[in-house]
Amino acid sequence: MTAPAVTVLVMSPDELEALVHAAVVAALAATTSAASAPALVTKQAAAGALGISTGTLDRLVRAGRVPFVKVGDVRRFDLAAVRASLVAIEARTGSAEQPKRAAVTGVRLLSRPRP
Repeated sequence: MTAPAVTVLVMSPDELEALVHAAVVAALAATTSAASAPALVTKQAAAGALGISTGTLDRLVRAGRVPFVKVGDVRRFDLAAVRASLVAIEARTGSAEQPKRAAVTGVRLLSRPRP
């Protein structure tokens, strides 16, 4: 068995720095860039962008109608996925949310007359 050949390169510190810099830039370009990953936002930011309250967003999450990602103990939302989910719900039901109670035929709401 023969020993592997060893090549010794002699270079200045500036040349070494340029070589390492080029390798790091190439490695970063090869990985998934942060710009291509979906931006995850807080509940408050998602509710504000959607024009709904945080309580409504919580209700949609509990009903399983809105996708989210858990980061530690908090939920984060991909706005594009949430909007797509809400559009799909609206297409199925005809409205963004189902009414809480269906109207009961023949029942009127009676209130006290105001003095």
